[in-house]
Amino acid sequence: MFSRQYHLITRDDRLDKIAEDVVRHFAGRGYRGKAMYIAIDKATALRMHDKVRARWHVEIERLEKALVSLSGEERAAQEAKIAWMKATDMAVIVSAGQNEKDDMAAKGLDIVPHRRRMNTEDMEAKFKDPDDPFRLVFLCAMWLTGFDAPSCSTIYLDKPMKNHTLMQTIARANRVCGDKEAGLTVDYVGVFRNLQRALAIYARGTGSGEMPIKDKAALLTEFKKALDALLAFAEAQGVTPAPITQATGLARLKALADATDALLFERQGEITPPCGEPSVVRRKKPSSTAPAFSHLSIILRMTPSVTRWSRNARRWECEIESKYLRMSISSTQ
Repeated sequence: MFSRQYHLITRDDRLDKIAEDVVRHFAGRGYRGKAMYIAIDKATALRMHDKVRARWHVEIERLEKALVSLSGEERAAQEAKIAWMKATDMAVIVSAGQNEKDDMAAKGLDIVPHRRRMNTEDMEAKFKDPDDPFRLVFLCAMWLTGFDAPSCSTIYLDKPMKNHTLMQTIARANRVCGDKEAGLTVDYVGVFRNLQRALAIYARGTGSGEMPIKDKAALLTEFKKALDALLAFAEAQGVTPAPITQATGLARLKALADATDALLFERQGEITPPCGEPSVVRRKKPSSTAPAFSHLSIILRMTPSVTRWSRNARRWECEIESKYLRMSISSTQ
């Protein structure tokens, strides 16, 4: 059974598709925390590193070519993304083994440069440092238990797991860091059924009996409610997205300034932000339904700069960003 499963998981065409998905997702996230790719074994971790790195450079080239058709804010955002991608470091972290050089070479892989980095650099400190460009690591067993890197926000899980090991692995992305309230696990091997059993055994109950996993369609419904609340709030201040998105040049800058002034206007009492569940925007990948929300992107991108001078407003700014902005950016790109 394992032999058949291993053959299916390590098929080259399957790994190619997953590498493409990792590049698309990792570079397109809103909250750009660090990430772990969990492979079924050492050889697959090495192979996936090479595949992702190759596609990473292809994606950079594609984005650079697309710059000629962009201008203004879109061009600046694209240039910032390209700079971030060029600065991003990725590496393999696997345990040492006897004859590993020859074993990997027999499979068409070169572990020597990876082992050199593991032996000469403090890779653990680099990954734990949120400001270090080492942002994506490829693993198979190391760092899955007892390793704490709060800035890690995404797990790409491509290894069959269950029970305690599964819970420990998922927990690598669930440490609180800044405004990150939860991590994201991208399941490539269908561990969901095992996760349900593991949660029943190991998860601490909330008393409500509610499963911490929800269907994406249900989350989209919650997300739309949150966006509707935000749009209603902005329109109550006289701000609508259409005139801003349709304007260009100086007219656009003036529309943005007028909208910001309207949202900056302080009234008596504390400003009440729109209601919404922060975890709604954390528990889903960008989906095909995202374009339905693109008309709100200007409001979502603008609100973090709102009301800088007021203490209450700064709290609101933080809430707006954590609840809405990052979901918008990752969904509409």
